[in-house]
Amino acid sequence: MRAHTPEKAIRVEDILRLCGDIPAWKVTAIVNTAATINDLESAVAWVAGESDVMAGARRQMDEPAASIFDILTADDETGDDEPSPP
Repeated sequence: MRAHTPEKAIRVEDILRLCGDIPAWKVTAIVNTAATINDLESAVAWVAGESDVMAGARRQMDEPAASIFDILTADDETGDDEPSPP
């Protein structure tokens, strides 16, 4: 029986490798989620397959992958490179 290995925390290098050239505020926001590499990979897969159907299913994502999804798609919704003020 294999022992459970803890999931790796996200590093900036992981974010840039999986997400490409994204704004620095998004990189910082993703790191601040304390998500794992698995969460990041899941969110990136959702973004890559985003459609009207996928966007409606976003509610089915686990946190913090859902938070990463929101961060990655934030400028798609607002048309800005900066997050909207609260």
